[in-house]
Amino acid sequence: MLRMESFKAMQPRHIQRPNPHLGDPRKLFDVPLSIQTQVLQRDKNCCLFTGTIPRESTEVTWMVPPYFAWLAFPDSSPRETAGMSSKDLENSSNATLMHKDLIPYFNDNAFGVDIDDDYHIVVFREMGSARRLLPTHMPLREHDASFEMFLRGHFHSSLRANIVHGDIRDEYSTDDILTLMGELGVGQEDDDELAPMDDPRWQTMLGKEIWEEVLRQRISDADDRYDSDTEEYNEDAE
Repeated sequence: MLRMESFKAMQPRHIQRPNPHLGDPRKLFDVPLSIQTQVLQRDKNCCLFTGTIPRESTEVTWMVPPYFAWLAFPDSSPRETAGMSSKDLENSSNATLMHKDLIPYFNDNAFGVDIDDDYHIVVFREMGSARRLLPTHMPLREHDASFEMFLRGHFHSSLRANIVHGDIRDEYSTDDILTLMGELGVGQEDDDELAPMDDPRWQTMLGKEIWEEVLRQRISDADDRYDSDTEEYNEDAE
């Protein structure tokens, strides 16, 4: 399984070099009104993660943007999902109601749901104050095989965007990766919960891959803060 970038990170490049066969990349996160209506009727005011909240605090979002069907469900996927097209993803089972503050992080694959681990919510990267909105496990909902297929597609895409380097998935299973992440404290709200650096697990092949991702994200977060501070400074100067 090859590594990929997050859905959100790939969007600017596709805007610069659009593929007419995939649709308009500027609108890849937009959910058609007809599907929004179906989702609102189904989910009422219940966010997938936070439960019932005021309607104005929620929006409908894709789980896997149809534009990226070819990435989330490549030909190497299990037979029932292999080679799914964007048209296959354009339905209400691939959309959900979510708290507005969580949607940017969900689209950026900063967290996902491990269905096979009792719907455990795995946080891959820093989420700021939005992290507090997430429970440890996704609340139970009526079983829907299609919905779970798309939610699993989002999770596997998140794994590829955050952890998978080269052929590491040929060496370690998803369970191996997530178990070691949990043991090392990766994805916790506070970096102080990370295992000490003299923990021998950091020196394993998988541990080194996970630590590389931690460092990459810290650098990215620092760059974002620098850019934000620079913009505020320039605005004040004006």
